[in-house]
Amino acid sequence: MKAFTGYDSVFYHWGLGLLAAADLGLLLWFLKGSGRKGRKNGGVVLFFYGALLTTSFLMSVLLGGTPAMRSQLALPALTGFLGWLGIKLVLLQKGRVRREGIFRAALLCIGAVSLVCGAEQAKVTWKLYYTDRCRYEQDAALGRAVISQIEAETAGEEAELPVFFVGSREFTGNHACVKGEIIGISFFEHDRRVEPEFYWSTRRILGFLHTLGADYIQIPEEWMGDALARSAEMPSWPAEGSVRAVDGMVIVKLSAE
Repeated sequence: MKAFTGYDSVFYHWGLGLLAAADLGLLLWFLKGSGRKGRKNGGVVLFFYGALLTTSFLMSVLLGGTPAMRSQLALPALTGFLGWLGIKLVLLQKGRVRREGIFRAALLCIGAVSLVCGAEQAKVTWKLYYTDRCRYEQDAALGRAVISQIEAETAGEEAELPVFFVGSREFTGNHACVKGEIIGISFFEHDRRVEPEFYWSTRRILGFLHTLGADYIQIPEEWMGDALARSAEMPSWPAEGSVRAVDGMVIVKLSAE
């Protein structure tokens, strides 16, 4: 239910829950007006309604657990389609002439809710894009600064030295930014707690630096113990000495462990 209504998600406005409730109301209205003769058709409609609703949650079945909310990004489109389907089904029913005024009022209410919730969802989407743009610009500035320091440290080296990052740097946005799941998460803090510690986070950081034009190789996993021991004596970024070429590798200390 939490996923279907978008409650407490950085990706959706709470108005998605209102649209979901409207969809359910239209379905119940159709089923109630089907009568005895239409119960068979109502059962078929209910089956396909459930099947459509399930498609957004197939990732849960594949993963065998609760997926990230972002895996249901098709949910608003499906909610809108089910609303349209509910309206069409009700319109196709006979015997609605006596309730024409109530029906029109209901459609107007649903239309108004859709417009308001759509506008609010557009604001949420804008915040997501704005936050990610701010996050990228901050990451790119840090990445270019790190690249500059690595190049300075390895200027006299004949061979390319592998690189290792210790610690992390969080994204610091303004009051207009939002944060949740992957939104507002810096490339320099991803995979921070994944074991072996700092191995996978280094790989992600080097992948990001590659997009900035720097192609570095990663230290072998068996070197990590020595690299961590060496980093204990180093200050954290951006202090002088936070990037050091030692023992045939480059260590970048972003923060204390």
